[in-house]
Amino acid sequence: MSSGLLNRPMPDFQENFGGDRDEIDWKIDWVWLGVTMALVIFGVIMIYSASSQLAAKRYHNSFYFAQKQMAFAFFGFLVMIAFRFIPYQKIQKWVLWLMAASLLSLILVLIPGIGSRMGGASRWFRLGGVSFQPAEFSKLVLVIFLAWSMSGHRDQIHDLLKGFLFYWGVVGVFIVLILLEPDLGMAITLVLITGIMLFVGGVRIKHLILSLLPMIPMAYLLVWRVPYRRVRVLSYLDPWKDPLGSGFHLKHSFLAFGSGGFSGRGLTGSQQKLFYLPEPHTDFIF
Repeated sequence: MSSGLLNRPMPDFQENFGGDRDEIDWKIDWVWLGVTMALVIFGVIMIYSASSQLAAKRYHNSFYFAQKQMAFAFFGFLVMIAFRFIPYQKIQKWVLWLMAASLLSLILVLIPGIGSRMGGASRWFRLGGVSFQPAEFSKLVLVIFLAWSMSGHRDQIHDLLKGFLFYWGVVGVFIVLILLEPDLGMAITLVLITGIMLFVGGVRIKHLILSLLPMIPMAYLLVWRVPYRRVRVLSYLDPWKDPLGSGFHLKHSFLAFGSGGFSGRGLTGSQQKLFYLPEPHTDFIF
């Protein structure tokens, strides 16, 4: 089934865009660039605001987490600049290699001694002081794959077997591996991304609706039948029932909102980051 989809020739650049590569407008979109850079800079400031006390106590450097964030931001900026000069049509030549690399990384991260295990989950590769989560890479790769394949095989997108089920089958392999880490949040993200892209790609609405049916028992098994996830749901419904245990994080998020009011406490003025939360710069940075 998949071989026919993957081996068919792709539409060429001329056919899709009606022009030569030389005709591409290489002008910079300063609005998009400005908004992106503003968000990144704002994010670095917020990381520092939320983490400075913890970083000073744990690493004797109040800028520790902010510096890491800036390093990743700088690396991301270099990648952005590099891809700025790579016509995205060229990426279609790398799609299957990217898929293979992503799939292999999701398998390797599950192997003890290769993947790094933290908090009961094996989701990261660690190289020196840098950690990398292959599931994050898989999000980008699957978006590229779905866009590439659906744009080249529009005549089959309405077919239940060769279109709809084929794509869910491919994505399903990635989702199963991510659930084994385990990382339910990332798996749900991939489901949403796939559903949206299939909808935009033109699959039949009835097929999308039918795909919701098996997700109901899966949600029951993955959430309600797993004790620590069930506790999270129950603590969300009533965090005050166990304020020093399962409801601790959520209770302090309410306290943060309450103390800030509508206008907030101002930059660096939050109180809940003062060692009430173990990782104030991650889950509850808002």
